[in-house]
Amino acid sequence: PESKGLDYYRHMVDELGLTDIKLLFPDHTLDNPPDDREARRLAHALWETFDHWLLHDSRKVRVVLFQDAIRNVMMASVRTHDRGGGVMLGCAVLSDGRVRISDDYMAPADWFAAQEDHSLHRTAFSAWLHQPAVRQALDASFEIPTGCRSCPHANACRGGEIPHRHSNERGFDNPSAHCTSLKIFYDHVARRLQSGM
Repeated sequence: PESKGLDYYRHMVDELGLTDIKLLFPDHTLDNPPDDREARRLAHALWETFDHWLLHDSRKVRVVLFQDAIRNVMMASVRTHDRGGGVMLGCAVLSDGRVRISDDYMAPADWFAAQEDHSLHRTAFSAWLHQPAVRQALDASFEIPTGCRSCPHANACRGGEIPHRHSNERGFDNPSAHCTSLKIFYDHVARRLQSGM
């Protein structure tokens, strides 16, 4: 499948000189999943870019997704399905002092819009931390979704990024909307590690 992922990566690294990159997945949730063609195109972009990075840039360019995938695949055999994925939630402080969940969580738009209005000027940060939306996201960051537990990559992938796990029906207790792409990518990373890279 046609993919521009490697072209974009090489532009960022070879032409712009970036050395620290966070790749973002398209904003899909289970209520708005990618179609099969888009999922396969994303998977191709991921493994093609991963291979280039591994061969040419892994010692000089930090790509969060790739470094996390390697570490998680290596650690998967000693991890369990219990709590232990770690907190994966950021907050944003807007110019007027309002505090909200980081924009990484905008994919489930209705859920994101329903978070409580807190401000550094009016409420304690702990009040923001204890609102329902933040608690849901924090709890999800520790748990592997029920539907992922039989997957061979469950302890490495842990269900994918939390925003992409959301559905109106089940909250965050779902495999990622990008599950197809992630399975292909994690299969590829595992093969690379088994072959000695």
